Amino acid sequence: TLMLAVIIVLLALVWAGTLEAAVIRPLRRLSVATTELAQQRFDTPLPASGRDEVGTLIGSFAVMRNDLRSNREELLHEIEVRKLTDMRLRESENHFRTLANGGTTLIWTAGTD
Repeated sequence: TLMLAVIIVLLALVWAGTLEAAVIRPLRRLSVATTELAQQRFDTPLPASGRDEVGTLIGSFAVMRNDLRSNREELLHEIEVRKLTDMRLRESENHFRTLANGGTTLIWTAGTD
């Protein structure tokens, strides 16, 4: 019976080590990556994904992270475009306001000849 208890303890240790390597460690790394992503750090390495549920989760997270990065870059570009457009609009408004208030500005129209 002592021998059986030792075998059971050894098997439990092997099982715990396998569980640690296959599930717990990758989930901890994924947890770190989610924290980094929340701080807009998109380059945090992800654990290698396998073919099990944890691997599927990691793969899905990688896709989501890439989509977020892409969407963020598109939004930042759109913001810059809008800022530039707003600046040009304000310049145009100021120009026409000056004209409307009797400013002297030369207006040149080109003929279509």
